[in-house]
Amino acid sequence: MTTIARDDSAPAHAPVFREANLWIIFSITWTSMMGVGSLTPIFPSVMDAFAISHQEVGLLITVFTLPGIFLAPFVGLLADRHGRRKVLVPSLLLFAAAGTGCAFADDFTTLLVLRTLQGCGGAGLNALNNTVIGDLYSGRRRMEAIGYNASVHNLATLSNPLLGGAIALFGWHYPFLLPLIALPVAYFVAFHLKNPEPKRTLSFREYMGGAVRGLATRRMIALMGSSFISVVIAFGVLMVYIALLMKDRFGAGPLEIGIVVAFSSIVATLVSSLAVRLTAFMSYRQMIVAGTLLSAAGVALNPLMPSLWLLLVPGFVKGIAQGIQHPATYTLVLEAAPVDGRAAVMAFNGMIHRIGQTLGPLIFGVTYTFGGMDAVFDGAAALLVVTAIAVWFALGPGTSLTTVERSGRAH
Repeated sequence: MTTIARDDSAPAHAPVFREANLWIIFSITWTSMMGVGSLTPIFPSVMDAFAISHQEVGLLITVFTLPGIFLAPFVGLLADRHGRRKVLVPSLLLFAAAGTGCAFADDFTTLLVLRTLQGCGGAGLNALNNTVIGDLYSGRRRMEAIGYNASVHNLATLSNPLLGGAIALFGWHYPFLLPLIALPVAYFVAFHLKNPEPKRTLSFREYMGGAVRGLATRRMIALMGSSFISVVIAFGVLMVYIALLMKDRFGAGPLEIGIVVAFSSIVATLVSSLAVRLTAFMSYRQMIVAGTLLSAAGVALNPLMPSLWLLLVPGFVKGIAQGIQHPATYTLVLEAAPVDGRAAVMAFNGMIHRIGQTLGPLIFGVTYTFGGMDAVFDGAAALLVVTAIAVWFALGPGTSLTTVERSGRAH
């Protein structure tokens, strides 16, 4: 079987947030988030520069995310068979080269081709960073590392549009140069990431059989399904119809909409960094279910708010829900994944997220067409409640931290 030999050079009980390995993982996470957020402020300028429509400029997102649906499983397979660094470094270099090339594209077709290549480079980054966390940590320390990484993810979601908008003041081409940050990240991954790489002893057939069995368990299906529903609602409701709700009912402008949407991410950032403390009195199962139910409450409250700024209340609830649910879900996925198929499982989870991002707006677009605005939020809340019930029974007892896990002992 495949084993992972741990590097014991670091102190066994050093605080997780002080470890250089984790900061390198943070840099991978931040880089992976630059593919979309930093470019949204320049979309109108791109439309003017290439004389394209609203529908066409949206392809800059579609062609970037689409490769992740098809390539993520293969990226995971390669990482399990040949090592994390051997996949991460080329991925980061392709992400940097193709992304930077976009700044010099002479026509929209070339821009789309380069964005597709950049998406190929970014396909496995967000899956493999969590895989490396699984390699390096276990128990309470793993949960703590995932919580911090989730906070970095949320911070990147907030700051990248601001960073892209600020740089665009010098010209709309310049935000395309931000992927250059992937070059020093690739250097640190190649020469300073002390990750215990897998040692392959399984045949390809044995490997694939183990990976499939790891994904086909009731617990893993429940966790993947829960993540899928969360992403569908995040991208189909909370990134589209919350803005329409604010505009239609309260006449909110872009600034007000941005503040309300950002508030939830700020809360999630803070809660994620503290989520490990909840494991002192809650199991992972309880955290995921509680987070899902809180999310349902937050979604359902949106159309009931009588004024614009009271929408911060459901945003606050949703932020707490995300901060609790995200670290617990990723921790359980990592623990349920077979060691010799960990990257494949995490990459498949990334593929599920990409599919959810794609389908979310379509699903709730149909809901809005037939039921109106209230049906979108009520339907999403009902779906989350059903998901919470299903996850509660599917996970079953025994998903709390054991005494050994609480000690934070690594593999």
